[in-house]
Amino acid sequence: MSIHKIKKIKIVLLFFIIISSFYACKNNSSKEETKINSPYFSPLLTNKNTSVFRGIDFNSSAENIKQTENAKLYEATSDHLFYELDFPNDTSQFIEYANIQYFLNPKNKLDIITVDVFLNDTIQEMTLKIDLLNYFNSKFKKIRNDDGTFPMWETTFEDSKTGNVYDYTIALKNMYEDVGLSLEYMLETKE
Repeated sequence: MSIHKIKKIKIVLLFFIIISSFYACKNNSSKEETKINSPYFSPLLTNKNTSVFRGIDFNSSAENIKQTENAKLYEATSDHLFYELDFPNDTSQFIEYANIQYFLNPKNKLDIITVDVFLNDTIQEMTLKIDLLNYFNSKFKKIRNDDGTFPMWETTFEDSKTGNVYDYTIALKNMYEDVGLSLEYMLETKE
């Protein structure tokens, strides 16, 4: 073989290696973006993709919520259910948990869900926040809240009983006096 042909083959091989490396790096980074790193993500969201939160949809009754939610019920009033979810794999010697509250409107139907996740470690807080941001960004349309201080998403759900489609928002906020995060799911009312 001539030196000229060997140089051409080397250039083609080098080009092939560069292109292959580029695509391999690109594919690996997208897999890392969707990977869940926080031990709190799955117990909190339980990956029930067909529901709004943990197998529960808006317009559910208190009885339906009680049948579906598997966290420990601490308080039940006519317009409010308060649950505590203990995480099975704490990352510290201190208890880490989530308070989940379901608020019912005057028609006794669910219209607000709030979740306060209490953690002991700012690294775990950031890991959970990144996982939640990636998850919500991949599933829902991101919007800006009024003052732009926290991320929000808007989406819809279809009521399985009536077939009606409803809008709702999800907000992800930092806790200001504790280490942890807050989620707020709010049904949009049409007036």
